[in-house]
Amino acid sequence: MAQSVLRRSPASDGYELVCDPENEASIYAQAMTLNLWPSAKEFGGPVKLIGCDSDMPGAPATGPANRALGAEGGYDYSFIAGTGHLLQIEKPEECVRLTVEFLARHGLA
Repeated sequence: MAQSVLRRSPASDGYELVCDPENEASIYAQAMTLNLWPSAKEFGGPVKLIGCDSDMPGAPATGPANRALGAEGGYDYSFIAGTGHLLQIEKPEECVRLTVEFLARHGLA
């Protein structure tokens, strides 16, 4: 996954996102207007939505969008503090912890 979203930065020894953050945020903002997500109850089983930190300075548009989706769609929603759109890469252990806790609560672990 990291190879498809990151590239070596020409300006430093680190990495940078392949897709311009503003462009990616725009794609997600546009997708939210399409009403692509059903409500949680339409899935026929328990559903967990884990999002990035919508209160973080400079948070991507997916943060507030996922928070709203969780509230309006009836999802069991949590967020990972201090993360952006790539929360699974930024804090993978936290993502796993929330997922495993959810599964255990529903007898699926």
